[in-house]
Amino acid sequence: MKKVLLLGLVFVLLIMPAVAVHAQSLPVLFKATIPGQPDGPTDLTFKLFDTPDVGTGTFLGYTDSQTGIQVTAEAFSDVLGAGSGGLVPASIFGANPSVFIATELTGVPGVEIAPRVSIPTLGNSVFTDAAGNVGIGTTSPQAGLDINHFANLRLRDAFDTGLFDIYVTSGTFSINEVTTGPISRISIAPGSGNVGIGTFTPTAKLDVAGNIAIGTGVNSNSGGFKHARFERTVLGSTGFGFFQLNWPSPFPDTNYTVTATVEDLDANIGIQLEVHPISSKTPSSVNIFMRNFNTVDKRVVIHLIGVHD
Repeated sequence: MKKVLLLGLVFVLLIMPAVAVHAQSLPVLFKATIPGQPDGPTDLTFKLFDTPDVGTGTFLGYTDSQTGIQVTAEAFSDVLGAGSGGLVPASIFGANPSVFIATELTGVPGVEIAPRVSIPTLGNSVFTDAAGNVGIGTTSPQAGLDINHFANLRLRDAFDTGLFDIYVTSGTFSINEVTTGPISRISIAPGSGNVGIGTFTPTAKLDVAGNIAIGTGVNSNSGGFKHARFERTVLGSTGFGFFQLNWPSPFPDTNYTVTATVEDLDANIGIQLEVHPISSKTPSSVNIFMRNFNTVDKRVVIHLIGVHD
């Protein structure tokens, strides 16, 4: 069976150059600038034309109004098809060699407030060259598979419960979830190489729009920082608690500072524990000492945070 499936796949690839592949209606991710527009959420309406110059050309019959688009430093990024107009019909791109987005303030029709943005319209055919490279939206593929299209690649499961698009638009690589609406999940900015998680416009080497969960710490060439959590029991009747606490992974040396926080899980019983300063440390462990003046044992949680110098 595996051999039959493989041969079938090869056969499909061999006949692809003779097949016209028509794109489905898709969202279009783009960036634009609005000269003089103040920062803040803005209601915008987008229309499609066949010429690049403001106020010229033929209206192509598509309008998409959206609310609350964030404008920052006179610029914004958006997904055409996420508003009232729905996804852009593929027939528009098939019938027009060039398509451009015009931007208006919602409620002020006919007054364009931004330069028009070009949308790549190639992509309704599959080509192959003499070297066997396959191009989608290009007649000169530069790799085994070269895609030049406004929605480069869509991945889905059998029930459409998970839909993801892989884009390269305005130079930015992006993986978008489109199950319930286009949401940028991972992006890489051109030039800077900044990586974004949850943002299409990362401004740092790693830009995360949300919280970060870290397990046992972050390592670097100089050691980084570590966090460890320990549960222990300190015996009662003036019992001593001397604990050696091992880091999940060692520091390169002892040139690190460490902070210990002791959480008394039985704080409602008797008096508090007596916690002494950290007595010693090695690259792989920390020694801590405490006393329990109660007649009963006490359970504690010890949090260690170490930062290398």
